[in-house]
Parts: sequence; structure tokens; C-alpha cells
Amino acid sequence: TETSRLLRLASENAEQKLAASTRTTYVPAQLSVLKAVLDLHRLPVRIEGYDVSDISGKDATVSMVVFVAGKPAKDQYRLFNIRSMQTPDDPGMMSEALSRRFNRWQDVSFGDPADLILVDGGLTQLAAVCAARDRAGIKVPVVGIAKQEELLYREGTREPVRLSHDSGALLLLMAVRDEAHRFGKRE
Repeated sequence: TETSRLLRLASENAEQKLAASTRTTYVPAQLSVLKAVLDLHRLPVRIEGYDVSDISGKDATVSMVVFVAGKPAKDQYRLFNIRSMQTPDDPGMMSEALSRRFNRWQDVSFGDPADLILVDGGLTQLAAVCAARDRAGIKVPVVGIAKQEELLYREGTREPVRLSHDSGALLLLMAVRDEAHRFGKRE
């Protein structure tokens, strides 16, 4: 009947609204946790994630993915072809790619500047990217995420940040890292 159809539609609409409202409050909560645990000055609404992809150092690229408010912004993804080296050197490749990104920091074709840069790797990759950032005079926090234990490395300390493996904040950063890895391998 018409009444049962309307009731079903109303129920579906209510479920969709509830799911949407849960998602929208969940992402700011994740971003708030990241702001607190990483000691950031502002919410990391725009996160750029970077990963090196190569075949034994040849045809190396660094992928850049962008998440805005916890969601991929695929129209802003980029690949940086590595020009300066032919042997495997993840920190050097990260440095080259991020130097080029920092040179175009205000370029609107890249979208807004990032609130947080996430690099796939630990202290060595973090140091290389921070050095490139500092040479460019850019002010943006950089964090490394190391696979296996999923530890977060911040500049200024050797001690990693450990988040619970079911933490929404960690899951978001893992999603950014995994998307950078996927995008780099796909191209």
C-alpha cells in the first residue's frame, strides 16, 4: 500500500541521515585526536600522503594523495617522476619529490596547502622531507608512518607515537598511506 511504501521510505531516509551524521562527527573526532597526539597547531583537515614506488630503483615515482576531511580527493592526486637518481634511495626520492611540491606550495592547481604531510617511512624519510621543507621555508607538520607496528614518527623526537590499532585516527593515517601506495603501484 501507499502508506507502507511511505513508511519504508521514511525509515530508509532516517537510517541514511543517521549514518551520514555519524560519519561527519566521526571524522572531526579523528582529526581532533590527531591534532592532540601529534601536537599540531590546527586540525589536519587536508592531509597529503606520499609513498615511493620503483622497480629496483628504476622508473621511480613518488605518489601524492590528498584526503580532505577524511575523504580522498582523487582529482588532486599527483605522481612525481624521480629524475635525479637511478638507484634505490627512498629518503632521497622523497626529498626530490617534496622539494618540487614545496616549490609549488601556493599553486592552486595542487589545491590548498596541506595541514599535515604524511610520509611512508620512519625517521630517515621524515628527516629527508623535513630538510626539504625547511629549505623551502614552508611551515607544515610532517609525520612518518612505519609499517608493521604502525608507529608514527614526529620531528624533534626519536620516540614514536603508538596509537591503538583500532584508533580511528590511526586508521585514517593508514588509509592515507595505503592509498598513496596503491596509487603509486597503479600508475
